[in-house]
Amino acid sequence: MSFLRLLKKKRSRWHDRPFTWGFTIFRTVYTPESDETFPRAVEELNQLARQYVFDDLRSRREPGQKPFDPRPNEELARRFYCDIIQDAVSLDGASPDEVGRRFDAWVAEHHLQPPQPVIKMGRFCVCIMLDQQGIDHFLQVNRAKRSFDRAQYDLYVKVVTEFSHENEEGEDRLWMRVGVRGQLWSFAWDWPDMDITEMGVEGETERIRNWYGWRC
Repeated sequence: MSFLRLLKKKRSRWHDRPFTWGFTIFRTVYTPESDETFPRAVEELNQLARQYVFDDLRSRREPGQKPFDPRPNEELARRFYCDIIQDAVSLDGASPDEVGRRFDAWVAEHHLQPPQPVIKMGRFCVCIMLDQQGIDHFLQVNRAKRSFDRAQYDLYVKVVTEFSHENEEGEDRLWMRVGVRGQLWSFAWDWPDMDITEMGVEGETERIRNWYGWRC
């Protein structure tokens, strides 16, 4: 798979998560309920990643075409890895701005500054902010339902980016609501090719981009 070739390129020299893809997840809710549901939400993310990797094997083959070789897909699925950041003292109820600052510190610790700009993997450009809403939406996913279901495409998670925008009081961290059934996986790869200001639609009463739903 072309994604495997991406993982093996020289960009892996500059960070300590070589030959892997995935996200950094910041847990921002700490309740007895979330102690039980947070791990389930993370496992659902892992299963969605696997489903995403194997989707191309479901393509209809041409007459006489050999069966698809699943080994590259298995290898790519095996390389999916997420860092989980949990701290009930400093992250309980944290805002996107605070998560963004913690994410910046995490990137500085795990990604070297190369002498020349390089294309970074998505895990060093965006992170997942998993609050109660995000947990609830992951637990509503029905992976067995392959036919179109609008409600499934309305499930989203908060994604905090490395960028900020200016306002009267200074800067706010740019974050988005991103669909977990499709759009989220675009963030795992070549981030520099994306323009966050053109993704999805902006809310009518807020400057938050919404990139989920079957029309996006």
